[in-house]
Amino acid sequence: MITQVIISKKIPFKKINSIISKKKKNFQSLNMNLENSEEEKQVMIPGKIILSKSIIEEREIKLKSLAEKWKKERIIKENNDNKTFGFTLNSEILNGRVAMFFIVTGLLTEIWTKETIPGQIETILRTFGII
Repeated sequence: MITQVIISKKIPFKKINSIISKKKKNFQSLNMNLENSEEEKQVMIPGKIILSKSIIEEREIKLKSLAEKWKKERIIKENNDNKTFGFTLNSEILNGRVAMFFIVTGLLTEIWTKETIPGQIETILRTFGII
């Protein structure tokens, strides 16, 4: 069986430090060149807008007033939705459910009594003395 022996070269510690320091210097010079380059200052970033403090304050005021307006509209809408009477969504749902209940009641009564729905209405009106 053949065994392989790997012999590693020993590199002195001072040489490693000198290589690392050269790399750091190159990296730092690269960073300084990027920060100080004229090309970067002339290039405009698309979509980036620089605003003054007065414009920012003006926009904040407008946004706050718009938020207050929307809050008032939301409160009014919630109040209208909670109403039971009038032409609101809840009152229409209630009206539909009551109508379905009385139609089913009328059909079941017609099956049991053999009296038609208009006949049932006439009987109720005569019972209450309206006719």
